[in-house]
Amino acid sequence: MTHLLQVRFLVAAVLAAGSLVSTLPAQSPLLAAEVKGISGRAQFSTGGGPYQPIKGGMILRPGDVVQTASQSALDLYLGPVAGTVRLTESATLSIDKMMVNDTLSDVELHLKGGEMLGKVGAAAGTSRFVVKTAAGFGAVVKGEFRFDARGSLVLLEGKALFVTTPDSGEPVANSLSAPPAVFYMPGAGVRPAPPELEKEVRKQAKVKLPKG
Repeated sequence: MTHLLQVRFLVAAVLAAGSLVSTLPAQSPLLAAEVKGISGRAQFSTGGGPYQPIKGGMILRPGDVVQTASQSALDLYLGPVAGTVRLTESATLSIDKMMVNDTLSDVELHLKGGEMLGKVGAAAGTSRFVVKTAAGFGAVVKGEFRFDARGSLVLLEGKALFVTTPDSGEPVANSLSAPPAVFYMPGAGVRPAPPELEKEVRKQAKVKLPKG
């Protein structure tokens, strides 16, 4: 299945689940992500160019690829609906698309390595927050989450979907709703999150990063 068909199926699955997902009006401005916090070292590349160090307050745009070093973390502000996402150590994230206004957002990210945490707010209208991983696509309708690049998704609260394409070629949509906390793992489906996993994710999100 092509990238476009996977995205279309994901959008259709979210709509079928009762959420409001669509692209934003054409007049919506392109949003630049702002570095809100950094611990340790991080770098970014634009258009496949050389990597450059990231500092607090820097602006990153669609097409940029962000990497964190070992024992490092980075907070990126994506707007009032998508909120702030946190990359943990040794993570790689591509900002594929960002279109927002004050109450809506259309965000596509590609998590190529490591983990990413965040909390998507409830939108007043139609919004979309999509994360691509090695195992498929995740869509967070609202709530607090953690993705990893292999395709696992922990949901502490809110609603989300994860769409995979197994060897049969037919896409499968996995629905997540919390609380209580749940997690999705490729090959295992959706299960209640063990207390130690929930505690780990909450601890990661609670840490305050320096502004850099």
